[in-house]
Amino acid sequence: MIIDAHVYALPDRLQKVNADLPAGEKEIISSIYKHSEGEMALALSSIESIEKSMEAASISKSTLVSFPWRSAILCAENNHYIMEATKHKPDNFWGICSINPSCSDSFSLIKSFKDNGIVGVKINPEWQGDFALDSECVCELADEIIENGLFLMTHVDHPFNISNASGAHLLSLARKKPELKIIAAHMGGMIGMYYLNENMKENFNNIWFDTAVSSTIKMVNHYIDIGLSDKIIFGTDFPFNHSHNQEQVVKAVKSLKLATEIESKIFSGNFLQLLKS
Repeated sequence: MIIDAHVYALPDRLQKVNADLPAGEKEIISSIYKHSEGEMALALSSIESIEKSMEAASISKSTLVSFPWRSAILCAENNHYIMEATKHKPDNFWGICSINPSCSDSFSLIKSFKDNGIVGVKINPEWQGDFALDSECVCELADEIIENGLFLMTHVDHPFNISNASGAHLLSLARKKPELKIIAAHMGGMIGMYYLNENMKENFNNIWFDTAVSSTIKMVNHYIDIGLSDKIIFGTDFPFNHSHNQEQVVKAVKSLKLATEIESKIFSGNFLQLLKS
């Protein structure tokens, strides 16, 4: 069984490269809508395209993720699309909705997420505003997420970038909110390597790392070697991964020739365990 924990789904209007977006979404506009491959990738973010991709890649279930928009209105529009998809096709999809932590008025929505079967909340400091992963507003959001039994999925930058979404901020958040379950995208920017430090280990108790590093998938091996095989979750970042392809990431993980038990944990077991915890 293969579960993809990190797939972006956008409503029809937002699938178009010429979508009417406010200037405040400059990071998403630059990264996605003005990207040379943006038009092609955006066209793959419909439910229909995702289902075709899942079939080609033999993926049993995908977790649909809303873009972490700066605008609360756009978050709501994208979240509605995700919730409708998960409601109508619960055997195919789970859902992760987005909230801008700077918009504290939105925190009350988290209970409605849970009531509608949503399993997590997505944020990205680099796209959503002037806050870091361990800022007070994120800690306040974390309290609501914990109370409602959801998890946080966050973008994490690699250490060659100076970023509010750095691994240092991630670990600071984990220390401040040890009960918060976190999926750190992109292998957490490789911050998991500090699991080797005995003084740091306890900070990783509630952090999982997804495999949205499609062009550098061998990074997964390093996490396995240091004892984090129970913390790696299969996620492709489709359709905005470098290949715009789920099947490519499935094949890349299989090419690592992992022990059957470990491969099974990565493809489904670890995510299912996260949902149960």
